Amino acid sequence: MKFTELLKKKTADNPGTKAPVIAFLGDSVTQGVFEVYQKGGEMTGEFDSVKAYPESVQELLARMYPSAPVSVGNAGVQGGS
Repeated sequence: MKFTELLKKKTADNPGTKAPVIAFLGDSVTQGVFEVYQKGGEMTGEFDSVKAYPESVQELLARMYPSAPVSVGNAGVQGGS
């Protein structure tokens, strides 16, 4: 079953249909690190999880399918230097 078909069924309030789950796997950009700088000899990142891809996708799906619950997981991890 396509993901959009599952969302449409959940929008129709179909209790027999499982809520879709999306997992994002990635690096610092997936995690929400958009700025990296050196501080005291170490590299550190500026986090903004609200602007990260998983949050943006969840917001978009909530607008497209407001009555279909979607779980979005963010497993992005900033890499080492």
